[in-house]
Amino acid sequence: MKEINKLVGIVTTRLKNNYDVLDLTGQVENPSKEQQLYNNVLAGLYPTDELAAKGMYDTDVYDQRFRMLKSRLRHKLYDYLFHVEFNDSRFKISTQQFLECREYIYKAYILFESNEYGMAEKHINKAFAIAEEAEFTTILIDGLEILRTIYSNDCRPTDFENTITKLQKFRKLYNTEEYANDVYFKNNMLLSKSIHSRKTNVQTTLDNVSILEKLWVETNSYNIYENYYFLKSWYLELTGNYKGVVDFTWDAEKKVRKGKINPLRFDERYNVYMRTFSYLCMKDYKKGLESAEIGRKLIEKTTRNWFAHMENYFLLAMHSRDYNKAAD
Repeated sequence: MKEINKLVGIVTTRLKNNYDVLDLTGQVENPSKEQQLYNNVLAGLYPTDELAAKGMYDTDVYDQRFRMLKSRLRHKLYDYLFHVEFNDSRFKISTQQFLECREYIYKAYILFESNEYGMAEKHINKAFAIAEEAEFTTILIDGLEILRTIYSNDCRPTDFENTITKLQKFRKLYNTEEYANDVYFKNNMLLSKSIHSRKTNVQTTLDNVSILEKLWVETNSYNIYENYYFLKSWYLELTGNYKGVVDFTWDAEKKVRKGKINPLRFDERYNVYMRTFSYLCMKDYKKGLESAEIGRKLIEKTTRNWFAHMENYFLLAMHSRDYNKAAD
């Protein structure tokens, strides 16, 4: 109970003012004004400010009571974002893992500022258990920087020096990863800007693909590989080299199986989607249908590529004259 007693002390003395929890089901007796507004929004009764102000206070949107009520509810709903989960198939598994790590680091910082160093260190280690495997460089740096201060304050020289060594290593990697991000996102902007910009930046894209590939080989960082993967795929598609896309996607899967690419971070669904589309463009309908069937099992209806994938699947079935499958 020692840890719980400490937590009780922290939350009872430092919790935000007026932090009462909403009933998200909307089913509660004697609801507060915030709860009433939430319930009616949930029920679809207040799509506009005008209807909400009329319903809550029989007034207009400029009424100070309504404006303050809306502000209080907004702040409470924003607080709930700390507890939103992304652990379903619509999102990459790394999204939930990153947010879990970030939550551990956030809690660790609060505990650190509350002088609960032992509890803070425990949460940082929980974050590290995930971040090291998933290659979340920013999480590792944030945690190490807190540990550095803890070890300095606690006069733990051996732990302090080990932490500094790790910090130097990950800061160097982080700088390289950020340079790769700069290269990728600038190129992404050039290719997205206009058709003219896309056409005039084909060689620039190829040059940047080479830069990113070199950086990935030097660091073996998945964060850099992901930029390289997307930019090279885009370059191959841009130049009409769909066989190159197919070969590249198969090569990526082989590297994942061999452990050369982090399987926790690699998006197999997008990889299959790109390969299926490329088979369609190559008019290799037999292999395209095989790839589309694999993708149908991987890409769920709630994901953003599902409709495009099923469109490709339909076209592959039509071109293959498999009309029963196309009808399905």
